[in-house]
Amino acid sequence: VDCRAHPYGCGNTERTLAVLLGLYRWNGVALPNFCAELIRAAVLHYLEAFQLKDIEPTLASNWSSFVYGRLPDLLLQFLENAGSTQHQPIMESAMTIVLEKVARQLDFVLPFQSTMDIDDGSEAESNPSLFRTRFLHALVKRDLLSPSMAKALYNDWKEDGALPSILLQDSTGSIEEVIERLLLSSPEEQRQVLALFIKDYDQQGEFAKTLYKAASICEALVNYLAAFDVLALYIPIPQFLQRLLVLVDNLDWEDIDDPQMAMTPLGTVILYLQSIIGRYNLKPAALESKDQSISAEYLIQAGSAESVSSLSSDEEAVYNDWHRALFDVTCDGVEDSLVR
Repeated sequence: VDCRAHPYGCGNTERTLAVLLGLYRWNGVALPNFCAELIRAAVLHYLEAFQLKDIEPTLASNWSSFVYGRLPDLLLQFLENAGSTQHQPIMESAMTIVLEKVARQLDFVLPFQSTMDIDDGSEAESNPSLFRTRFLHALVKRDLLSPSMAKALYNDWKEDGALPSILLQDSTGSIEEVIERLLLSSPEEQRQVLALFIKDYDQQGEFAKTLYKAASICEALVNYLAAFDVLALYIPIPQFLQRLLVLVDNLDWEDIDDPQMAMTPLGTVILYLQSIIGRYNLKPAALESKDQSISAEYLIQAGSAESVSSLSSDEEAVYNDWHRALFDVTCDGVEDSLVR
């Protein structure tokens, strides 16, 4: 989770499942026990992050998203790849073990709250009872548990007690509609939608997969990196950045009617790429395409790629034109021919 944006981070489903399957086969334990230890480890990390929520709020948010949203998805995919045909009995056994082992930690770390406290605006996951309820709802939603199993595991669980989606509250029930509205919104409205995305654990996976296709969301995400931290739990970030690199490399300047207008979105994409590469300390090798036709080397390297004295006469002429356009106060600006 902490290395979520890297090639073997939890955003890369294929590699994450390969690691989990390898650990499962190497340990030689029964599936319920392996799932129980996986869930228990995640819950303990979440509780540790919760204790630091006032110092590192993003850390707590990331682990909340992982436990309630990403982990149930991974458990379902893991069981399918491990050859399980009966997910529910396995998960029921696993959760019996988990709830017994982490009961004291939940009650110790998560402060008790009354219903009145929660109605006053307290976070639901900071209540031990609601933590159990919400996690069981996440498993029931993915058909990893039946409602009767969830009720047997925790008597206060109610089938109609799932929290409504806050992302879909103003739409007709389509994540695609939410994404479309997001792309057309003002920066402040985009920030509000991304804030809802961080808190809507049930819809985060579908939101992330849909957003994965939309390169034009760069400006909103670069201005709200907390949302990108959660996004990285669900999608392979190096592959997402590769899509943006292709967008930059394949921009056809010759056929653009107004190259000046194209510079603004292009600059946004490039700055976004640089900010994410720096934020997660990604290396050029992680962003190369398989045929090595796409590289992020030029976004990472520092200093001049070439000295002015090494330029050809044509290159030097273009360099001088750019220098004059940018720094000469008597110049009218950058001409279209220069941009092309």
